[in-house]
Amino acid sequence: MRHLVLSCAVNLQKSICMVQLDSQLMDITPEAETTAGHSTKLKEVRLEDCANDDQITTMLDFMNLPEHVRVHCDYNSAPVKCYKFHREALFIYMLRKMNEGCTHNHLAGGDEFGGDDKRWGTGHKWMAFACEAKLAPLVSPQALKLWAPHFPRFAEAIRLHLMKEKKRKDRHGNIQTHQCAEEEVGAAGEFNIFSFTDCAVCETCRPGSGPMRGSEATIDNERRPNWCIKQRAFYDGCHKGMEACVKVLTICLPNGLTAALCGPTSGRREDKSMFKMGELDDCMMELCVEHHAGDLCCICGDSIFAGCWCCLRTAHVSSPTVTATPAQSHANDNMCSAREIIEHSYARAEVLFPLLTSKTAFKLDVNAHLVMAEIRAMHVLTNTKTCCCEGATCTSTSGFQCDPPSLDECLAMAKDLDEAFF
Repeated sequence: MRHLVLSCAVNLQKSICMVQLDSQLMDITPEAETTAGHSTKLKEVRLEDCANDDQITTMLDFMNLPEHVRVHCDYNSAPVKCYKFHREALFIYMLRKMNEGCTHNHLAGGDEFGGDDKRWGTGHKWMAFACEAKLAPLVSPQALKLWAPHFPRFAEAIRLHLMKEKKRKDRHGNIQTHQCAEEEVGAAGEFNIFSFTDCAVCETCRPGSGPMRGSEATIDNERRPNWCIKQRAFYDGCHKGMEACVKVLTICLPNGLTAALCGPTSGRREDKSMFKMGELDDCMMELCVEHHAGDLCCICGDSIFAGCWCCLRTAHVSSPTVTATPAQSHANDNMCSAREIIEHSYARAEVLFPLLTSKTAFKLDVNAHLVMAEIRAMHVLTNTKTCCCEGATCTSTSGFQCDPPSLDECLAMAKDLDEAFF
């Protein structure tokens, strides 16, 4: 018994020393490592070893982050303990986590960061919420007000793109050249579609799945309470069968940027329900009256958005009494190819941040708020990457030829939006 008590006291002392050392952002000397029982070293990660360090510094300065940030530990202690991070190291870690989509244990156990995985997990959570709070206004529905003066320029870029010659395959596999005439698209100033909208899903783990654990379980394999309701709330039967997911609705501009993002929300919601939930049609009507003397500026969506809208247009369809003309069918085909821009924006975000497609990383039961913050942060960081690269595939000569703003101009817009609405 005496030996057991002595061992517990020694281990407790080592644990306390390890927590004290881990709360300080410094390399652990071999002597301190032996005393504390800590087996890894904390690495000093800085922007000198990274590309686009100027752009990252600009974003960190815009977010008003101090050189060192202190993050409260998740566990209870008296007095309250804090983890100390350099802002560059923490931001780089968040980008690496989103880019690799791996666990904190894998990243912290490598040669780049070091330290305890719980320490880096706590810091990643803090930085994700900070990015969402500071940068999410760039893709909020209110951000459409900042793009309103540019709606005619965007509409003209789409109109010129529709009038380009395009090669398509017919039903027999033969390549034919098509080109929309001006009477099919509309003259300059008459064509009023300036953006495209669609929804994307992010698959998640099934909420409420698995049996109860610990003392709460009264019988073996007893399911968690309300598990059926939780799973039904996030099931979507449209994509890959029945899967649990969250859904986001985006409005994409021809300059490659996401102008507005609604969600994430439950995957059960229909696309048109999300458009209605965001009150985007009413918002667009107010902008048309305020900036364009009541002339409509419209958003284009696929047929699932069909309904009674003022500023949302879909493809021309035939009715029992009226048949779509050949010109309208031809315009539908050309608009369908133009709407591929929004699919490219989703693909760009998934290529930059594979975490978006990592089902096991999105656990709504564990931390739903973090899942939502990460999804919004990854979409807005995709916007900043497009600004840093001066465009995307859709803005090239084969696309809409509409260059995005620079990163400084984009962040300045977010600052103006912050002063106007928050």
